[in-house]
Amino acid sequence: MSEFAEVARGIGRWPSAAADIAALPAPYTVPGAMLLVAMDAASSDALDDATALGCGAIVPLAEPGVAELQRIYVRPAARRRGVAEAIIVALMEHSRSHGRNCIRLVTAPQLTAAQALYASLGFSPIERYRRGLRSEALCFERRAHS
Repeated sequence: MSEFAEVARGIGRWPSAAADIAALPAPYTVPGAMLLVAMDAASSDALDDATALGCGAIVPLAEPGVAELQRIYVRPAARRRGVAEAIIVALMEHSRSHGRNCIRLVTAPQLTAAQALYASLGFSPIERYRRGLRSEALCFERRAHS
């Protein structure tokens, strides 16, 4: 998934990509966090970068009951096959099982397909919920219905 870091860094959205990747699995080792990689089981028996279709993560935020989706990426060849939706749904289910019923995320204005997917999954635009975001960043939230 190395190209994900290059793309994000190239547009200025993830300037610390190399350091963050080197630090893995942090910050996804805290209780309630999860880093998920969707693999193409049909392409090989090996579980390596070549068989990865996409990735995503979720981390609990300091606010009780709230988590943040992060690093959602699907390789171009795997797009429009439901991979991103499957990743997001699995991460939301994981988060809910850990008592986090509100999911937030940050995305870029140019990622219109991602925004459409988020809307289809029940995410709504919200005001900025944390500091340090780029001026053009868009924030979304989904609250689970009891």
